[in-house]
Order: sequence, then C-alpha cells, then structure tokens
Amino acid sequence: MMSPLHPWEQETLLLNSEPAPNLDRPESETDPGLRAHKPYLQIKAIHRLATAVNRASTMDEIYAAAIDGLVTALPISRAAILTWGEDDRMHFRAWQGLSDRYRQVADGHSPWPREARDPEPLLMSDPLSEPLDEALKAVLRTEGIYGLAFIPLLHQGSLLGKLMVYADHPGAIHADAIQLAETLADHVAFALARKQAEDRHRSTERRLQRILRSLPVAFYDAEFPHPVAATWLSENAEGITGYTIQELLTLPDLWDLRLHPEERSRFYAAQELTRSEGAAVVEYRWQKKDDTWVWFLDHMERVETQPDGTIRIVGVLTDISERRLREDSERESQRLEGVGLLAGGIAHDFNNLLTAMMGNLNLAQMKLPHGSPVQAHLGNLESILERAADLTRQMLAYSGRGKLHVAPVDLNRTVQEMTELLRVSISKQAQLLVKPSPRLPAILADATQIHQVVMNLITNASEAIGDREGTITLSTHLERMTADQLPPSPPSPPMAPGVYVALEVGDTGSGILPEVIPHIFDPFFTTKATGRGLGMSALLGILRAHQGGVRVVSRPASGTTVTIYFPTQVPSEPPVTTPERAQVLVVDDEPMILMNAAELIAGLGLEAVTARNGREALEQIQKNVNGFALVLMDQIMPGVDGRTTARLIHQLDPDLPIIMSSGFSLETSELGEGIAGFLPKPYSLAQLRRTLSQHGLA
Repeated sequence: MMSPLHPWEQETLLLNSEPAPNLDRPESETDPGLRAHKPYLQIKAIHRLATAVNRASTMDEIYAAAIDGLVTALPISRAAILTWGEDDRMHFRAWQGLSDRYRQVADGHSPWPREARDPEPLLMSDPLSEPLDEALKAVLRTEGIYGLAFIPLLHQGSLLGKLMVYADHPGAIHADAIQLAETLADHVAFALARKQAEDRHRSTERRLQRILRSLPVAFYDAEFPHPVAATWLSENAEGITGYTIQELLTLPDLWDLRLHPEERSRFYAAQELTRSEGAAVVEYRWQKKDDTWVWFLDHMERVETQPDGTIRIVGVLTDISERRLREDSERESQRLEGVGLLAGGIAHDFNNLLTAMMGNLNLAQMKLPHGSPVQAHLGNLESILERAADLTRQMLAYSGRGKLHVAPVDLNRTVQEMTELLRVSISKQAQLLVKPSPRLPAILADATQIHQVVMNLITNASEAIGDREGTITLSTHLERMTADQLPPSPPSPPMAPGVYVALEVGDTGSGILPEVIPHIFDPFFTTKATGRGLGMSALLGILRAHQGGVRVVSRPASGTTVTIYFPTQVPSEPPVTTPERAQVLVVDDEPMILMNAAELIAGLGLEAVTARNGREALEQIQKNVNGFALVLMDQIMPGVDGRTTARLIHQLDPDLPIIMSSGFSLETSELGEGIAGFLPKPYSLAQLRRTLSQHGLA
C-alpha cells in the first residue's frame, strides 16, 4: 500500500508497460527533453560519472557527482537523489532546479518498500493528469514539472535510494534516457555501497580503538635476539610506558636498559623459550619514563625465524601493577597476621614461664632474712623479670591479644595530662607544640595503652630530630573518611569508612626512606643502634585491638608525620537541640510542583523528602528507617499511578496516612481504599497547613 499523501507514486507505471514513444519520428518532430544522446556522448557521460563517484571521498561528493552526471548525460535541468534515513524514509540528499516547497512536499516517500529486492524503474509521463493531492498538483504546476522518472539505486539487489528525473514538457521522457539513467544509477549505487562499507569499517575500527585505549594493554611486533627491538607498537604503549611510540621504536636498547636488574634473566629466558617452543608468558618489572616501576605481563608468540637467526615475535603487553599490588598487599597482610599469631603464642608461653619465675623469686624473698645480702640480688632479678613482662605485653599488644581495660577516653584530656611528661622526655633541642581540637567525642579505649602509644610516637619524633633544633607537633582532630580516603592496609589495620578521632604527631627530623616505611611496623625491626624494634609493632597491635588505623607520611630530610585513628563512640557533632522534625514524603511527576510542595512543607517546620514517581516513592519508604509521618501524592502519574502506589505503600506500612492530590475534583471515596484525604490542585499554603494539621503535623 502506498502513502495516501502521494497517490501519484502509487499510480506510476512500469517502464515496460508504458506505451513506447514513436522513435521513428524525425528529431524535428520530437519535443526537446529527456532524449538519449548519441552513443559516444552517452559513453563519455557514463565514464565521467564513474570517475567522479569513484574519486569521491564523502557521501556529499558522491551525491553531487550523481546530480552532475545526470544533468550532463541527459538533456535536463532538474534532478535529485534520495536515500534512506534512520526513520526508514527516503530523504533528499542532493538536487538541482527544485524549490524548497517541492522538496518539503515530496520528501520522505518511496514508491518501493525498503525491503524490496531488484525493483523496476517507475515512470509517470503526465503526473498532472493523475488523481493527485491538490497541494502536490499545485507545486508540480508551479515548478513546471510534466514528467517524473523513479530510478532505483540498487546494490546486489538491495535498495539504497533513488534517482529522480524531471521533465519540463508532457510526454518528453524517452525510454533510452531511462536506460541511460539506470546505467548511471548503477555506478552511483556501487559508489554509495562502497562508501557506506568504508564508513562502517571506520566506525568499527574507531570503536575498537576506543576499547583498546581504555585497556592497560599494548600490542607489539618485535625482533630479537638481544637487544629486543620493536618494529611496531599500538597506541596504548605510550600510556603504559610513558614513552612516545617514536621513542620506543628508535631509542637504542631502550627496552633492555629499563628492565629491572632482577628481571633480566627471567625476560631473556622467556625469549629463548619463545624461540624454541614458539610461545612464552612472563611477568617482569620495567621502569617507565618517569622512573616509576610497572609490572608487565608479556605474552610472546613466534611468527617467523629469519635466515640470519633473527626471531620475529608478536605479543600482548598488559600492565598488571594493580594486580601485583593487591597480591603483595594480601601477602603482607597474611605475613603480618602470621607474625602476630606467632608473637602472641610466644608471649603467652613466655608469660607462663615468667609467672613461674616470679613466683619462685618471691618465695625466695620471703624465706630469706630481710637483711640478707642476697635480697639485693633478688630485687634486681625482680626488676629484670618485670622488664621481660613488659616485652611480652608489647608482643601481645602487637598480636592484638593484649587484655584491654576499655572505658570512654577523652583524648584531649589524655594529651593534656601527658604534656609535662612529654616535654621532659624529648631532646632539649626539640620544641613540643600541642594543638588539640576542641569538642572531640570520646573514644572507647584502654587509657594505659593510649599513654604508651603517645609516648612511643613522641619518643620516635624526638630521636628523629636528634641533636639538631626541631619541632614536634602533637595535634588532635576529627576526620570523616570514605572508602577511598582510608589509610592503605597494610601497614594499617583494616578500617571501615566512618568518623574517627585522629591523633597526629609530626616532626622536622631526618625523615624515613621510602623503602624503609613498609618495615617500620615489623617486630624487631629498628634503625636505632640500641632499639628493640617493638615500639611501632606494639602500636600496630594496640590500634588493631581498638579497631583503629595508622597513616605514615615521610620524606627524607623533611620530617615524618604519623596519624593514628580511633573510631568514635558518640556522634562527631552534638545534635542540634531542637525537636526532631517529622518527615513528609511528597510524590509528583511534575518537578516544579514537587519543588514547591517540598519548600512549603519545609516552611511549616517539617522535613520534605521527594519522589518523582511511584517506584521512587516505594524505594524511599523502604530505606527510611525512621518512617514517614505522611505521604502527599499525585493521583495521576506515568507508569504506576497514585492509587496503585498507595496500595503498595500500605503493604509496607498499613498505618501510614496518604493524602492524594490532583487537578481533577475527586471525592475521597473515589481514590481507593485506605486514602486519608484529598488535596485538590492548585492548593495554597493555608490549605496545605490545614490538611497537615488534620494529622497533627502543622
């Protein structure tokens, strides 16, 4: 069925059913119009068109070449080309001699469906004599169009579009001219199909390139033996190495020189395995242009062995640095956990031994006379045992098994009480600055262990300053941390996002080397000549027992800052001393109404929560743990309407009052079962207040 807008397209006749024109009439008796040129001129026109469309680099150039070819090959002044659009309708792409009005009326239609296979050309010798729409007749008459020919653009049987040929005189479309137009159309269709295929190919290529660029992967083609030399690299190589493609291809021995010394033998072994077995997979470290180290997973495959022994390989290079970091982190966590378990077990058993030793020592003291000279030696031995017991307590603290005597602790008060002791404990060249943050919430902690942590950090800061002048800053503050702001674990114990009370100790001392920082919490690790190496490991155990964490920031010669975190036990900010505001859920699909209603409700001293549809309303009901006091909902909404939403809400909360609102005048009984009231739109603040007051809310 043809579109009713264009019956003239439905009434067209197949060219082979149209009465043939009288080709025997002398040329002088034939109307000037669309008559075929002489054969050599036709061949010349076809060659010219074929050359033009094949040289065209864009669709627009093809369209322009098609129109130029038509008006050159045929004695016409008007022609057009139309192709399918995304709406499955044919649209004008190029034309000559046609007004905007004509194109507006005729655009969008085709005498053949898009799925038609090998349709025949269609001819309309005298469109003004057809039963056409008056508007179309008017525009044809205005344009002076007395004949139309529809030439399909076909490629392998598929319909791509059509060429339109327009005659200036009735009955002037000649059969030979149509045949010539078909030949021209074949060249145009081939060029269009080729360009569409090229565009699809380029689009696919761009899509693949975007995908590849988003991945930490590079492809390469290289030759070896040593040194390995890349002959081609994908664009991603720049991102994962820091070098430009040109540098990677031209800098001598670059890949070998940037290999980590510990990885060279592994890398070369993989090359030899590729030579002998045809493929290899290897992981190794490589130094980027910014001197940072990256882990690569390299899949190599041999593709050619040249006569001189050179091996050509292709491969895929993947940046696995994040994976290795996660694996190292997991191994470190497991190692620290194992060390903690070992330390706890040793401390437990050692404490049993110390208990027995101390008991026997005390028995000996009791049995010896008070004035015995041996009592002094036993007293010294008792002091030694107490020091040993202190070591076991630190080991237990590191393992997280130390016994805690927890109670609410004011960290600021603890720091204040320790200030004088801290000042006399540090180097005389060091200045101690204490900067507590006011109104910190309490933490649930063992006060004795907190004293030990603070003293340990201050002592380390003082020793880092040494005999030079320097400053130690002890401060406290409140910090809210999201998951991506938490200290790295390890070395810090795992922490959950939330609010923490932080104690920060910073110094202007010598700082810590980057390679040393990961080890400062290891048991018995120390950089001091006389240190035991248990201070920081005990600190880590104390924090683990308190579900806290630690962050260390240091630069050589610039000082160190250690921040420890304790979870809060009370709200981080005291609540506002005003009664809790009732919450009203406002549901409406009109953003302006939603915003206004929410502001009015807020102005009445209530808290408004908004939802744009029934689905969002149900989500708000489910996630609001305190519950809503009332729901004000639009009756008519797209998707789930107000009545259905109200029924679903009452399945979740049967007692929740629901007020319906609508621009239609409705009785409450019409709104459905369980509806508490109706508020007609538009409503004033007084009406809203009165409706809310009926439910004790205003």
